[in-house]
Amino acid sequence: MDPAILRRAPLFTELSDSQLGAILGIARTETYQAGDSIFKEGDPGDRLFVIAEGAVRISRHVPGAGEEALAVLEPGGCFGEMAVFDRPDRSTDAIANRACTLLAIAQPDLDLLLEADHELGYRLLRALVRLLSRRLAAANDQVRAIMAMSMF
Repeated sequence: MDPAILRRAPLFTELSDSQLGAILGIARTETYQAGDSIFKEGDPGDRLFVIAEGAVRISRHVPGAGEEALAVLEPGGCFGEMAVFDRPDRSTDAIANRACTLLAIAQPDLDLLLEADHELGYRLLRALVRLLSRRLAAANDQVRAIMAMSMF
């Protein structure tokens, strides 16, 4: 797999070519057809994903309303990192929006790699903090918009 795929993902933009090669060395390719479930809310969080081709819909089931799409991710998008770094269970559903090819990175393999290469670990965790900060800011904006709409 081409390291350029990883370089497009926010978690891996600051990694050197050799560090990207190490990540590719532990990544496995998975393919899904449109509509296939990649994981469901509550499933064990044992790997993170980078989209090489296609699109993935991140959503939650809202009782009484059905599926609420939170995001549609395109090539270079990454998802599943929260479960790998912190939470044992998935907090959302991931569904192939179009046929897709994903790079899957298993938690145990990633843990071993980060233990062996502390610089890679530092760069990856720094990128994760930035990614989660951006997502938190976006969630805050959504809450603010919902609050504003509820006043009318």
